[in-house]
Amino acid sequence: MFDGLHSKEALESSLFAHFDGTLDLTTCTSTIVCDYISRVRRNRVRTVQYPAVQEFVWCAHCVMLALRMVSESGRPCQEARLMASEIVAAAAREIAKEAKKD
Repeated sequence: MFDGLHSKEALESSLFAHFDGTLDLTTCTSTIVCDYISRVRRNRVRTVQYPAVQEFVWCAHCVMLALRMVSESGRPCQEARLMASEIVAAAAREIAKEAKKD
């Protein structure tokens, strides 16, 4: 959350009571939060998280691009996240290739 660290209980209780969509927690560094939310919500909430710590800037670019795809084309969130990750990875490879030329 933007205002600091919170307990898993506080994070879960901050969700709308009837929320049953996808919750993107890819910048969260604890898988405990996802497991807790899934258990309390009886698997009604789909959580997206990586099992290891991620680079914040990478995640920010992926999330920004995925949200744009969802809002502009109506793609499902999971599909947009996968596509965004692939696009950012391809861009990073291209930048690395160009840097080798210099």
